[in-house]
Amino acid sequence: YKIDGPKGIWNKTICIDLVSIIPEILKMKNDDFDSILDQNMYEQKSKFWKYHQLDNNCFDYVCRLLNTIFEMYKIKVMSKNEFCEIFIN
Repeated sequence: YKIDGPKGIWNKTICIDLVSIIPEILKMKNDDFDSILDQNMYEQKSKFWKYHQLDNNCFDYVCRLLNTIFEMYKIKVMSKNEFCEIFIN
């Protein structure tokens, strides 16, 4: 799904329907998601300071986070290019 956001710096966003990819995700609790976010933030802490417009940006962070969830459910991990091809076409 593509969603137009408010005008300004974050004017374009996408929404990925994880339930259609991983129906079991509905069984996860908010605390489970919080744990995944916390762990992912901790593991990527060193990368925050190495921001790069093309190679280490918010999109890269989201791809790494989604791949963490995919790994939990034994779903093929995707490269940044695969994410673009599948979710942003």
